[in-house]
Amino acid sequence: MRVSLNNIKFKYPKEEVLFKDFNLSIQKNQITCLLGPNGSGKSTLLKLILGAVTEAKGNILFDDKTLNNTSKKSRLIGYVPQSYSLDGEMFVDDIITFMASLHGLKKNNITERKNKIVQSLELTTYINQQIKKLSGGQKQLINVALGLTHNPEILLLDEPFVGLDLTVKLNLISFLKSLKKTIICVTHDIDFAERSADEIVLLKKGQILEQSKPFTLIKKHPYITAEIDFKEGVEFNKMTFNERIYVSFQNRRATLFCKNTSLLSQEIERFKKEHNEFIISSRISQNNLTSTLMGLHKVSLSNTKRERKVKKKKKQ
Repeated sequence: MRVSLNNIKFKYPKEEVLFKDFNLSIQKNQITCLLGPNGSGKSTLLKLILGAVTEAKGNILFDDKTLNNTSKKSRLIGYVPQSYSLDGEMFVDDIITFMASLHGLKKNNITERKNKIVQSLELTTYINQQIKKLSGGQKQLINVALGLTHNPEILLLDEPFVGLDLTVKLNLISFLKSLKKTIICVTHDIDFAERSADEIVLLKKGQILEQSKPFTLIKKHPYITAEIDFKEGVEFNKMTFNERIYVSFQNRRATLFCKNTSLLSQEIERFKKEHNEFIISSRISQNNLTSTLMGLHKVSLSNTKRERKVKKKKKQ
């Protein structure tokens, strides 16, 4: 099912306008990833589509039709938030059954649907355990299961891979791709977006910077990445960079982004000469989605608070 947001205007109380004349079209039966820094409006878009935020102006259409009936919309959409307030005393089997009943499934349909979800998400080993005894990653899988109980046509996912180990994550990705549903996913998992998304919507401050296929986005914005790992004691605030290079700091690593490979190489060589006693290693990577997104945003897409503005290189 296709989802269209037309001329959306929205702001939270006592905050600046987030969306102004916002338009977005999501194609049916594809995985669309919403990417962007914190505060760019990704999770709010999911809530607007879900109907959890009702103060917006404009139209949200499903196959060119407006859905004002809450019960119809709830049957149509499955929503997986960043976290559920799960009752720790309940058992996994019971909470899935309870959610299915809320969506109006009949008893025999609940059993059939539950068995399929349990098998697909590999929940068998802890289906009879209490929620409070599960790990964070296991609870996250339960969140996904609850969003799928009524077999919705549209699935809204808000950071679905948080807390999952690699094997479980890969199984979940494979399962999501097999669904052939309209999936709209907010994520910081760039690897998932690059490998699995049919389309990427790149957001910043409530505006769409780009909307295209991952490969097209990478080809259009070929940023190259360089990483420099430092020893303890390095003072990042005293470092300067060429104004054409963007940089992000996290822990003791400086990540540089630039469209000019030669310039990037020159900058690394300069670093080696000026800060050699603090450098552990350095490397230049090929262009990928991470370097493209970082270069476009001029900041890291991660949740780190150690992002810094680029300083202009001092005149010699």
